[in-house]
Amino acid sequence: MDKNLSPDQRADLVIAQMTLDEKVALLHGGGWAELFGAFAPGAPAAKSLGNAGYIPGIPRLGIPDLQMADAAVGVTHGSAFGRYSTALPSGTAEASTWDLGLAREYGALIGRELRDQGYTMSLGGGINLTRESRLNDMVHRVLRSEFAVGLFDHPSDRNSVDPLPGFEVAQRVAEQGTVLLKNANGQLPLDASRIRSIAVAGSLCENGCKMVRRAGPEGNDERPSCEEGGGEGRSGGFTPPHSALF
Repeated sequence: MDKNLSPDQRADLVIAQMTLDEKVALLHGGGWAELFGAFAPGAPAAKSLGNAGYIPGIPRLGIPDLQMADAAVGVTHGSAFGRYSTALPSGTAEASTWDLGLAREYGALIGRELRDQGYTMSLGGGINLTRESRLNDMVHRVLRSEFAVGLFDHPSDRNSVDPLPGFEVAQRVAEQGTVLLKNANGQLPLDASRIRSIAVAGSLCENGCKMVRRAGPEGNDERPSCEEGGGEGRSGGFTPPHSALF
């Protein structure tokens, strides 16, 4: 095939030679049995790396295997093969650095370690959207992406992962992503004689919170509140009229 053609053109040429079963297999894969079957006692050798997903390639058309890994904050399951993977700070910490260059290093590090461990696809966050599309359109998206990143022309080959560069990147992200509380105008420590409520930002509420009604400018509203006697395991309970709003 002419490598000077665009990824879209090359994908279309491959699709024209695929059978219906091959198109379905490229999108569906073989399920959990094929993904983890090689790790069962006495199982025959298989090419699956056993991480987050595996779709066998189609040798007659030169379509490579898709080896998928969960790698949003570093490649998972590397220890299954005695290999290192850098454990990176969270994506929220990375975003808190406000450093685009460091963000690129974060992503490039994950990409290198994925490739060094033989993975060809990283799974990321997603949302539950249902998309209707023709089968050929979906197959085209997969194939043109494989052409675009070089999987056809430069197959992935497993190599040893050098952990030292990863440690350095992880350290810089952790340091630059740390957010310190500014004690403006000597607000801390809080004066219990002046403070009547504390707002705690976050998506989770610890055990012991209960729904209470609060009166405000927009009328009554309900929200989790942790007050005295709110639940077990909460130290330093709040004494009425003090409360913590989550």
